[in-house]
Amino acid sequence: MADYSLIPFGLHQSDQQFVDVSEVQRGSKCGCICPSCSTPLIARQGEVNVWHFAHLSKNVSHETKRKCEYSFWVSVTLMAKQVITKAKHINLPSLKMYLNDAREVVITESHKVTIDKVELEKSKNNIYADAVITVGKYFILVIFTAPHKQLHFDPSEANKSNNSGVLEISLAKAYMWFFGTQKKGKYTQIIENNILFSQEDKRWLYHPRSKIIEEKNNVELYLNKPSDNSASYIKRESQKYKCLACEAQWHGDHICPKCNTHLYSIKATEI
Repeated sequence: MADYSLIPFGLHQSDQQFVDVSEVQRGSKCGCICPSCSTPLIARQGEVNVWHFAHLSKNVSHETKRKCEYSFWVSVTLMAKQVITKAKHINLPSLKMYLNDAREVVITESHKVTIDKVELEKSKNNIYADAVITVGKYFILVIFTAPHKQLHFDPSEANKSNNSGVLEISLAKAYMWFFGTQKKGKYTQIIENNILFSQEDKRWLYHPRSKIIEEKNNVELYLNKPSDNSASYIKRESQKYKCLACEAQWHGDHICPKCNTHLYSIKATEI
C-alpha cells in the first residue's frame, strides 16, 4: 500500500529552493521546513526504509503557523514547477486527431524545443496554467495534474488562440517513480526525466495547429477516433454525447453546450 506521508522534497530555508532528501544533512540538521505549515522537517536517511522528509514532532509546535496541508503530492507538484523554471529544453509529445470518417491527421510529431522563458502560475487566454513556456513567438501553457489537483480546463477558451498550446503533464505515477521497484537515481533526477524528457505522461489538450488545419480545409477534427462511418455521422443529432473536459452530457449535436467546442466530445453510453 502506498504511504503518501513520505515526502521526497523539502523547502531549504537558506535559499528557499526545494531540495531532494538526498541533498541535505541527515536528521534535523537538514535545514528544511514544510512550506505549508512552516514546521521544521527531518531528513530520514535510513539503511532499510526509503529516504524521505517528515515533520519534526518534538518541541516545535510554536513554529507551526497553520494546519498542515503539505503532502506527498503537493511536494511533487511544487518541485515540478521548480524543475520546469530551470529547464532549457523540453520534449513535446505527438498529437494525432481524426476526421469524422476516422481518417487520421497528424497535428504534430514528437520533438524537442528550446525554452526561451518560463513564467509560473500565469493566466493566458483566460486559461490558468502552472507554467507558461515561451518558445519563440509561441506559448505552451503547462497544467500539472495529480490526485489532489484535478484538471480544470475550458477548451472553448483555448480554441481562440493561434499561437498558444495547452499541455497536460500528469504526476499521477510519481509515487511509483520514486518508490517503485524500477526507481533509479535521485528523486530530483527522476522528476526531471519524467517532466522534461519522457513523453509518456504528457498529452496535448489543445494545439493551435489543429485550428489552422480546420479553418484551412473547412473540416472538423476530433481528439477521439470516431467509431462510426461518415453515413452514421450525419445522424449525430440523435446521439448522446459526453464532454471529457467538463463532463457534461447531452443529447443532440456533438458540440458541448458548456465548452462550445467539439474537440472533447465522445459518444456516451446510454443510461
